[in-house]
Amino acid sequence: MNILPKALRNVLAFYKDPIHFLSQTSTAPIHSFRMAHLTFHHLTGLEEIKQAMVYEQKSFIKTPQAQYFTSLALGEGLVSTDGEPWLEKRKAAHPMFSYQAVDQLIQPMILEAKRVVTSYPTSHEKVVLNELMLEFALHLICRLTFGRSEEGQVKQIGKVMDILIVETYKRVIAPFPIPPILPTPANKRFNQSRKNYSNLIREMTVKAFQQHDQQGLAHRYRIEKNQADNEKITEIATALNTIIAAGHETTATSLTWLLHEMGKHPSEEAQLKQELRKLNLASITSMQELLRQTFYTQSVINETLRLYPPIWLMGRMVTQPVNIGQKMFKKNDNVLISPFIVHRSETYWNKPTDFLPERFVDKDLNFSKSAYFPFGLGPRQCIGGHLAMVEMIIILANLYQQYDIEFLQQSDSNYHPYITLRPATNILIKLRPIRL
Repeated sequence: MNILPKALRNVLAFYKDPIHFLSQTSTAPIHSFRMAHLTFHHLTGLEEIKQAMVYEQKSFIKTPQAQYFTSLALGEGLVSTDGEPWLEKRKAAHPMFSYQAVDQLIQPMILEAKRVVTSYPTSHEKVVLNELMLEFALHLICRLTFGRSEEGQVKQIGKVMDILIVETYKRVIAPFPIPPILPTPANKRFNQSRKNYSNLIREMTVKAFQQHDQQGLAHRYRIEKNQADNEKITEIATALNTIIAAGHETTATSLTWLLHEMGKHPSEEAQLKQELRKLNLASITSMQELLRQTFYTQSVINETLRLYPPIWLMGRMVTQPVNIGQKMFKKNDNVLISPFIVHRSETYWNKPTDFLPERFVDKDLNFSKSAYFPFGLGPRQCIGGHLAMVEMIIILANLYQQYDIEFLQQSDSNYHPYITLRPATNILIKLRPIRL
C-alpha cells in the first residue's frame, strides 16, 4: 500500500510523465483532482473547453507560476502577461501579423529559405533532423525580424534558446520550484541563458535600427509604437524576444514531426513532393496565392499539428467563481487543457493515432473542427498561426526542390513534453541533392 497521500502521488506522476497522467484522466469532459494543496480540472469536453477559453475567458488568467518564469526567461511579452498589459501588447503586435503584412514578407521569406537551404553543406553524413529544422526556422525568423540572419548570432540564439525552453518548462510545472535567486547549478544555467538571450536580441535590435532596415518586424514595431531609434529599446527588444522564441521553436518542432511522418508514409511524401516541386516560388506574391497552390501540403501540415501540437498543454487559473459545464470552479482553481489529448481522442476522431492528411481534405471523415486547436482558442490564440503555416510551406518547398530526403530512422520516435512537444531522441536523415 502506497503510504503517500493521493494528492502527492499525483504530483509525482504528473511530473514524471504528464501526458500519460492526463491521458488517464480524459474519460470525462471534466476530471478534477488534487496535486499537493491545489485543485486541478482537466478539460476534454469541447463545450467545456470553449467555455473556459472563449465564453468565460475573462474569469481565467495564466497561472502565476507560468507568468513568473516565462517573464524571467523572455521579459514582459505576449506569452508572459495577462489582463490589460497583455491586451496592450496584443494590439501593438497585431499590425505586424495582418494578412497584408504577411504578404509583404512572402518574398523575403522565400529568398532567405532558399539561401539557407542551398548553402547547407551537403554530404553523405547523417544529419540530425530536429537540429536542421531549428537552424532553418531560426534563420527565417531572424531574417523576418531583423532584416538579416547572421550565422554566428543565429547559432548563439539557438544554443541559448534550447537551454531556456527546457529550464523554463521544468520551473513552470515543478510543484515546489526552487527560487531563482538561489545559486544552484540549474539556476546559474537558467539565469545566464536568459541574460545572454536578452543581450543577443537587444544587440540585433539596435543593429537593425542603425541600418534603417525597412522590412524587418523590428522596424515595423518601432513605427507602430512611434518611437525613435534610441527610445524604449528594452520594450521593443522584449516584444521581439517572444517573436523569436515562439516563432522558431514551434515551427521547427512541427516540421521535424512532419518529416518524421513522411519517412513512415512514402505515398503521402510522394504527393507532397509532387505538389511542392511544381510550385514556382519566385512568382508567389501573397499568402492567398501560396495557400491556393499548396492544398495538399496544408493538409499534411494540419494532420501533423493534430498529432503533434507544438504547444501540447495550456494552463489557466480561475480568478473568480465560474460555472463550467455542470461544475462550479472556485477562485484559484487550476485548469488544464491539452490539445494533444483532445486531438488523439476517439470521442472526436476516427482512427485518432493514424496519420491521415485526407481528414483535412474530406471533411466528412469524422472531422470535428472544434476538436482541432493547435494554436489555441479564443482571444489568446496564437497571433502568428497563419504566418507559421506560411513559414512551414516555404521551408518545405525549398527543401524538397533541392533535395531528396533519406529517412534513416523508421521506428516511432517518442516525445519529450517540454513547453513544446519535442522528439525524445534525434531523428536521423541524409540529404541528397536532386538531379535536375
